[in-house]
Amino acid sequence: MSDAAVTFVTLFLTLVTGPQVVEVAVTGDVAAVEFRLDGETVGVRHGEPWKVTCSFGRLRPLVLEAIAFDSDGNEVDRDRQVVNLPRPPVESSIVLEQGANSQPTSACVIWQSAKELEPISVEVRLDGEPIEVFDPRRFPLPTVDPAKIHFLSARVDFADGLVSHCEVTFGGPSGSETRADLTAVPLVVAQRKRRLSAGDLEGSIFAAGRPAAVTAIERTPPNLVMIADPSAGDVLQAIQEWRLKRGAYSDFPQGLSPEKRNVETVRALLRGRSSSGAVRLLSASPRPSAPTEDQLDLFPVAEPFPIFRDGLIWLLCHQQMIHPSGPRQQITDAVAVAGLHAAHSPTPRAVLLVLGSERDRWSRDSPEDVRGYLSALNVPLVVWTTAPGRDSERWGYAEEVTSPSSMNKAIVNLQRQLGKQVIVWLDGAYLPNEITLSPSAEGIALAR
Repeated sequence: MSDAAVTFVTLFLTLVTGPQVVEVAVTGDVAAVEFRLDGETVGVRHGEPWKVTCSFGRLRPLVLEAIAFDSDGNEVDRDRQVVNLPRPPVESSIVLEQGANSQPTSACVIWQSAKELEPISVEVRLDGEPIEVFDPRRFPLPTVDPAKIHFLSARVDFADGLVSHCEVTFGGPSGSETRADLTAVPLVVAQRKRRLSAGDLEGSIFAAGRPAAVTAIERTPPNLVMIADPSAGDVLQAIQEWRLKRGAYSDFPQGLSPEKRNVETVRALLRGRSSSGAVRLLSASPRPSAPTEDQLDLFPVAEPFPIFRDGLIWLLCHQQMIHPSGPRQQITDAVAVAGLHAAHSPTPRAVLLVLGSERDRWSRDSPEDVRGYLSALNVPLVVWTTAPGRDSERWGYAEEVTSPSSMNKAIVNLQRQLGKQVIVWLDGAYLPNEITLSPSAEGIALAR
């Protein structure tokens, strides 16, 4: 067995574009290292220093590979890392326990966190339907048809808005548990109430240029990440005050003060998030960070709140829940990071950007590039503006939110868009931008 090895020294934990130096460490009998970016050779080294400079281009998901060869030209090792894609801060998995007839009778969810966090909730679904779980460390499974393939998934929520998802398939002709890589793809279904089956999508989805096998389809509560320009605060607050005067808080927790930020109000809002989906407010102002800090931690993010009407407006009007590091706003860069947060969860998703009157003078990336990046991640971008015409045209279509009626309309449109999404699980591991639809596909579209 060869002792040759190649390992990336340069780890791209932040969002990167343009020319970058890529370095690897080499041990053993290695005569050459080939560097590939998205399958294309970008450099070959035949000795130290084992590094090349390559251009990552505009902001987009990438795969970077280093392949080691011996003196005869044989491949002896390779290393791979994904760039500009989310990396999980917490991980989880499902273990099935077999009964006497070799069929799974129970299961357990296992989780791991670098910060040794304990989950605050665990939701388990079997074939897309929630099942009751009293102890996620061991719970019984309902009786199912062993001749069919079944899909078991779990969502593990931690504090600080961290979420981990895991899944496993079992049953079918082989009757065995499957831990093959799966890819979650958000689709928009034209008919919102249409129930799709895996057979309905046969030949409709392509991955890396080939028809992809659909393992399961799920309808789960959505995940929304929101960035709000602080300069939009005056208009939003005026809308809030109008609604309070008119008694518009029909679904706000009774006896609480929606105009104030207090512990009881926050707790009540957090309790209502499970069934309606979650919205997280991401700061547009980065905190000071070390050069190697993960980009996901650069922009502070609040705990998840429910996406019902009053929870969303309340959070928009209480942006002080996130304490910004200073007046320097990087709204466009924050939208890119929000896309990473949204893409990390295999749920219906979107990024909501609320623009105000201030111009974004500090961001590194352009709105055009970030729009393309979110599209490549299969994350829809929804833009609201309280100051129509103020740079909003660079974001494409922006919905005007300047009055209570326009705010209500914008929220209804957002909920309708999220409600049309389903999650399709494909057999295999693919990048988001490797997923396409067949020209013959009808009634569905990629969520972008």
